[in-house]
Amino acid sequence: MELHAELARLNATPELTEWVAGTVQKLIDQAQKEAAEALRQVARRDTELHAAQIKIQALVLELAHLRRMRFGARSEAFTGEERDLFQGNPGQRHRRRRSQTGTGAGGQARHDACPETPRPRAGRQPLPEHLPRIEHLHEPETCTCGTCGGDLVKIGEDITEQLDVEPARFFVHRHIRPQYACRPCETVSAAPIPAAVIDGGMAAVGLYVWVIIAKYLDHLPLYRLEQIAARDQVILSRSTLTERIQSVNDTLNAAMALFLRDFSNGALNYVGAYKPFHCLPKAERLYAAYQAAAAKGFAPGQEYDLIDEFSAQLGVRGWYVWRPDTSAMGDPVNSADAAQAPSSPAKTINSPAAMMFLVAALDRLDGRSDENIRQIATEAALKGTTGLDLDSGEKVHAISAFGNERFSGLELLCLMHAAFQKINPGTTVGVDFSEIWPAARAMHAARRR
Repeated sequence: MELHAELARLNATPELTEWVAGTVQKLIDQAQKEAAEALRQVARRDTELHAAQIKIQALVLELAHLRRMRFGARSEAFTGEERDLFQGNPGQRHRRRRSQTGTGAGGQARHDACPETPRPRAGRQPLPEHLPRIEHLHEPETCTCGTCGGDLVKIGEDITEQLDVEPARFFVHRHIRPQYACRPCETVSAAPIPAAVIDGGMAAVGLYVWVIIAKYLDHLPLYRLEQIAARDQVILSRSTLTERIQSVNDTLNAAMALFLRDFSNGALNYVGAYKPFHCLPKAERLYAAYQAAAAKGFAPGQEYDLIDEFSAQLGVRGWYVWRPDTSAMGDPVNSADAAQAPSSPAKTINSPAAMMFLVAALDRLDGRSDENIRQIATEAALKGTTGLDLDSGEKVHAISAFGNERFSGLELLCLMHAAFQKINPGTTVGVDFSEIWPAARAMHAARRR
């Protein structure tokens, strides 16, 4: 209905008509402005919500990492028998005791099937063979017999060994780089500065090794390391010690963030969080080395070369030594034989419950973009690194894309498998679903029709 025509039908004056039309137009303009402002606020809040979700994901991952560090199982703290007290089945422990204490022919057979761990020999243990030996030769004061005066002839020797230790000794490396000048072109040349763990840092690799071993293997607090160094009038700041350890940790974490960003196609991007730590340049070099090695493919044993390259770039190659592989009996293992040994097959899961979880996972992934599915797969894979209890039905795992919904270990594994098959068919998740995956896909397709 036209406003002017309606006012003319009511015999309104021209002034009233213009006033009413102007007022209505002002109201319309104001409503349009308010609508535009509301849309801008909605867009701004969507942006803030997305940023908050990304931050929550990062905090959740960090919290899970800290919980694993603080409360995670430390199997090296228990012997096999002690772990049985907390993790084993009482019935299995009872059967094991019966098998070890059985009598008669049956008991002897059970005893042979489960041999006891050999006990260390009682008495003084021999000193380790790998320790260097410093020989001290003690000759008699005279080569003639003290009884008759005849010449002495060597008929044997008596050898005793004593264990000694050299305490930590501080010393300084002086790197002298002569400067050479060319008279014709007036240029100056010198050798490059040796690589350091921290650019411009005063600590050599040996000091880092000493601090790392003392803190993380011997569990000495940093203030005690300060006191040990102070005895030689060496001042080691506690904050400096922490920063030296943290710098390597930040660089490795930043390299992992670069990997996650590319693996998830940008869905998980935590690289920006490491910019304030000035570790991204080294992290990018580490990641470039990994990409170059991954493009060539890893043959058995080549992963050690990649670790050596990483440690060389970080300046920590002296922090560790490689030891030859040994068998369960302690015998050395030939690397060529180990490379040719068949790998253990992946665990096969073909239960009806797993098939229904796969169908439910395909239902959940329907209609989602490739980027969102990649984010789900990556987040599930990260949770899998902490270990999944496939036998427990307790729903303890959450994926940000599904809100407050929780998944059991087997459900999360099925969701991860389905997501990876969507974005990169043929990807393995460490278990074999080949027996039930085609049936799950067929059931999912039938439910969609």
